Amino acid sequence: MVGGLIIFVTVENINRATQFWDGFQWIDRGNVTTAANPELVAQTKKMRQIQIANLPLFKGIKERDVGELVAKFMVENYLNDQGNMRPVLEVTFQPAANSGIIELSSVEEANRLLKVDSNAPFGKIFYI
Repeated sequence: MVGGLIIFVTVENINRATQFWDGFQWIDRGNVTTAANPELVAQTKKMRQIQIANLPLFKGIKERDVGELVAKFMVENYLNDQGNMRPVLEVTFQPAANSGIIELSSVEEANRLLKVDSNAPFGKIFYI
């Protein structure tokens, strides 16, 4: 009993925590749909990628370091999907252009990161 309200824990109630009703059917929340459906992952790959430019690759930074920096920035500023503590899936450098591509786990996360001031997560070195 919570505050005079009795809550019954059933399989249906647990499933509703990871789903929402859109008026016609139950839809999975957040990254559950993306992770469970490889076709959706392939279809949204380009929409989930963000290019960052002006990387100081000559200083020896690694793809893992940039991925951790972006993920930490997104989590601290609530740009990630709820419950997703690893928003960055992959980071790929393009040394000829001093740039890199960050692949995020959802299109919504990519849109949120694009709305941020381009210098905010990285100081004045990188540009999104």
